Amino acid sequence: FEEAVKELGIVLGFQSQRPEKTDEKGPDNLSQISGKQFWLISCKNMVKMNRQVIHKKEVGQLNTDIAWFRKHYENCTPIPIFIHPAKILDSDAFLTETSYVITKETLDKLKRKISNFYNSLKKIPFEDISTEIVKAKLVESYLDLMSLKKNLEIIREHT
Repeated sequence: FEEAVKELGIVLGFQSQRPEKTDEKGPDNLSQISGKQFWLISCKNMVKMNRQVIHKKEVGQLNTDIAWFRKHYENCTPIPIFIHPAKILDSDAFLTETSYVITKETLDKLKRKISNFYNSLKKIPFEDISTEIVKAKLVESYLDLMSLKKNLEIIREHT
């Protein structure tokens, strides 16, 4: 799953890596989305889909990943993201900064958008494909950075 998230970042034109796999430290996935902005992604794909809250231990891992990022990427901005079925923190869980979640529904929409993007490219003769056409097709498929950011939901505190 984490490798697929890394490959997705690459497909979308980002520099993507898996620090936890390569360095045994840091987040599951890290994608440089622009300049000094990075998506710091914690994949919780083994969590049961009916889970209603994000547990304290998971939040602790994300907070640690944020600290790791700040140590290794000075003057850069992390955008912490969970891939998780829940959007609400458990009552004993607290994030150190605003963080986001991508749910299964959002991932399913993303898969459809990627499929539409590739299908739109199939209609263009190979020799006619250019950087400008690919960028335009990404925008048409809602896979440009601005559209992708709209898929991120802010994680809410338990009430």
